[in-house]
Amino acid sequence: MKLLNTFSTSSVMSVLILGICLITTFAAAFSRLTYEPGEHYEECHNNIRNWTVEYGQCFEPMFTEEALNETSRLHNVTNCLRCIHVCRMQTGMLRCANEGSTKIKEASNKSRIMVPFFLKLFEDILSGLCDENGILSAHNGDDKDCFRKTWVECVDHIDFIDHLDMVFFCDSANEEKDPFTKQYVCLRLWDFHECMQRQIKNCYPELMSAQELLGNKIRNSDSCIKYLNIP
Repeated sequence: MKLLNTFSTSSVMSVLILGICLITTFAAAFSRLTYEPGEHYEECHNNIRNWTVEYGQCFEPMFTEEALNETSRLHNVTNCLRCIHVCRMQTGMLRCANEGSTKIKEASNKSRIMVPFFLKLFEDILSGLCDENGILSAHNGDDKDCFRKTWVECVDHIDFIDHLDMVFFCDSANEEKDPFTKQYVCLRLWDFHECMQRQIKNCYPELMSAQELLGNKIRNSDSCIKYLNIP
């Protein structure tokens, strides 16, 4: 089976977090802030890297040319086929995430706290993306250029997605001073959402209501509600 280049492990993660399914992931500058790697950071980092390979193997069968063609056959898609495909696969993606977490949440003290938080946020965002009025349902393919422009303008707000080991999995040398907390993740996601809104309003306002729905999912999620006390 040929895996779609559009859906590498990292880009799938980006799709789920961002609601963008027709873009290429760009590298972003990343600030480590005051994060100090713990004593077993290298071991943890290597474990995460190995786990990522296993995790990708669970996703792989869902994002092949054959699987995409089946979505096309089932839905006779006239708008964004890859968007509909992500939502058709959401049950399988949640299964992979939950099965993979069983092993990885024992990687460190931090992962025992952050992995359940991440899984719930993952589920809430995927639900928001695939709602009947959500971004992936509203996407019609004509807004591809708008999404690419928006990604370039806003990606720095979530540069942590390329460094998940520090943010979610590996202990800091000083837990009390670790900058990568649940609050940090929620605030960065909210910054990203607001940036997306500003950009979409300018280049494809028809998607504003769908983007707002996703924002509400983030703001009201069990993971972030207490960190986003926004009127």
